[in-house]
Amino acid sequence: MNRLNHSEAGKFYEWLGPNPVAKSGIRPGGLALTQRLMEVASLPSGSRILDVGCGSGVTLDYLRQKHPDFQAFGIDKSSKLLSLAKTVHYVDDIVNADVGFLPLRDSSFDGVISECCLSVISYSKVFLEELFRVLRPDGKLLLTDVYLRNDSGAENHVELAQGCCLSGAIGQPEIVDRLAGCGFRIIYWEDYSQLLKDFAVRWILENGSMKEFWNLMSNGQTATSCLSDWIQETRPGYYLLVAQKNISETN
Repeated sequence: MNRLNHSEAGKFYEWLGPNPVAKSGIRPGGLALTQRLMEVASLPSGSRILDVGCGSGVTLDYLRQKHPDFQAFGIDKSSKLLSLAKTVHYVDDIVNADVGFLPLRDSSFDGVISECCLSVISYSKVFLEELFRVLRPDGKLLLTDVYLRNDSGAENHVELAQGCCLSGAIGQPEIVDRLAGCGFRIIYWEDYSQLLKDFAVRWILENGSMKEFWNLMSNGQTATSCLSDWIQETRPGYYLLVAQKNISETN
């Protein structure tokens, strides 16, 4: 596999897409956590689901095979990953667009799923408002992502590459506040921080060393020791949540 140059670190996920470690998704837990997310969400048969940040189409392929009663669509801004979705997973119901400006009708989906995407764009208010807009009343937002279990250490700044999920990670209270500010009510939360550690171990086994991984994630700008100290202080974890679009916010 080709090595990622530091200048390309912002396109980390495009680089990792063809890697064997990404076969079940470029995220902790892979499709097993996607399955858990669908179980918890309990969307009704016939639901229209949008996968935002669908990448190479792993989740869309899973939904097509395991939940054929759903209508699943995907959107991603990476034409390279969408090309993989078409050629590897034969997924066609996808759109190449900026996730902050969804070219979709209001209230057109029963569920929106976004896995390890919100942290990459720093929980953008514009993005959250777009997710709210395309969901039907009482529609559900299904998320898995990185968060900081000790967000008091987040103020100790370290340089991370653009597009690195940890660069936009925040604590649970702030996640709750930001979702509530955009009209969502969290109805389910589970911690899966061990899966983040497992993902790191898998990366080491596939690619050599964790030191190289962090060097890439920081775009070569931050000493590994500084990153290690920051990680120990902020204690990054991984969560699963389901939130519901409040009907009162639609009136």
